[in-house]
Amino acid sequence: MLEIDGTVERRTASPAESPPPGAPWKIGWFGALRCRRSLALLAEFSRKMEGRFEIVLRGRPAYSEFDDFDGFVRDEPFMRFEGAYRNPEDLAEIYGEVHFTWAIDYFEEGQNSAWLLPNRLYEGCRHGRIPIAMKGTETARFLSVRSIGLVLEGADVESLATVLGPLTPNCYADAAERISRCNPGSWVFDRTDCEALVRQLATLTLQAPQTVPVVAMAGFQPQRRWISMSSDELTSTSSLIVIPCLNEASHIEALIEKLRPSLTPLNARVVIADGGSTDGTREIARRLATEDPRVLFLDNPKRIQSAAVNRAVAELGAGSDYLIRIDAHGTYPDDYCERLVEDALATGADSVVVAMQTVGFSTFQKATAFAQNSKLGNGGSKHRTGAVGHWAEHGHHALMRIEAFKAVGGL
Repeated sequence: MLEIDGTVERRTASPAESPPPGAPWKIGWFGALRCRRSLALLAEFSRKMEGRFEIVLRGRPAYSEFDDFDGFVRDEPFMRFEGAYRNPEDLAEIYGEVHFTWAIDYFEEGQNSAWLLPNRLYEGCRHGRIPIAMKGTETARFLSVRSIGLVLEGADVESLATVLGPLTPNCYADAAERISRCNPGSWVFDRTDCEALVRQLATLTLQAPQTVPVVAMAGFQPQRRWISMSSDELTSTSSLIVIPCLNEASHIEALIEKLRPSLTPLNARVVIADGGSTDGTREIARRLATEDPRVLFLDNPKRIQSAAVNRAVAELGAGSDYLIRIDAHGTYPDDYCERLVEDALATGADSVVVAMQTVGFSTFQKATAFAQNSKLGNGGSKHRTGAVGHWAEHGHHALMRIEAFKAVGGL
């Protein structure tokens, strides 16, 4: 969490204290409310404890992830939703109201949720509240190293009741004291920290090692191009172009039209793998598939992009030599796919990666793009600084030989 000098940011919540006799302990779940499993677990737990615990929700619910978020919360006797809040202005107030911070998120279970460190972990500890994490996650490891917080053995009511059921004021005071002994720098960055980071990044060099051969990675603006392949050489291979997408109705049709001229010379098919769009993307994709047999629609019930690519290769990759991954929200040169295949054929590389540049249109987007494209934002990563024409261990996804993709188990 970034803390900036100023009276608002320097406010702290009231000291962590047990509730008065007869009042409930309160668990705060703040921020992006997107985890259906957490909502159900907290509701069931609060009912099981018959009012000894109350669940306080603050932030912005991802309504697409719940059947009826507002109705569900309204029907729960020991749960309430208090709406959005300002960050950082309201943090001291909202964390001062609760005793525990829910630092668990199953939104991308087995993927992102296993290793993320949520903002509420830092915010809650900054204000002395006890975080609750799940065993086996990076959050639990973070707490274990510092000997703070509570860790559940399982994702069930029984585990939650085992940890919180025997809670006493003395136990809570001890847990709060352990957090208070942590270095405040664990939870906040101040100006000095930011300046130190900039100085460290400034020492990095963008010079590639002299032993690296300057060949083989395709870029948006390559300094060296391979001799163009003949049409027979390109069509002797086949490609599967996969577009993972979610709510891209305003972009998907134009993207397919841009890719369509490449399908014949590359003997390619393009798959629109949709993660459950609600803005009309699915209807557009199905229509495009009806109009052109080389355009395929694929449902992606797991929603995330890696799952879309894996399913596309598993179900539709047979007979194709190359996988080409395309972002629904990206902009590409007209001959982008041809250039990828040309470089793969010329070098024999199993994977061809490219340089990437972030572009913004609104003022906020432009500021974000500037930060991401800067050395501060990308740490000098070669695929973010326009490096081209060399063998590399990492880069922005583009093309992979399907046999190699399967050999490493997909994404």
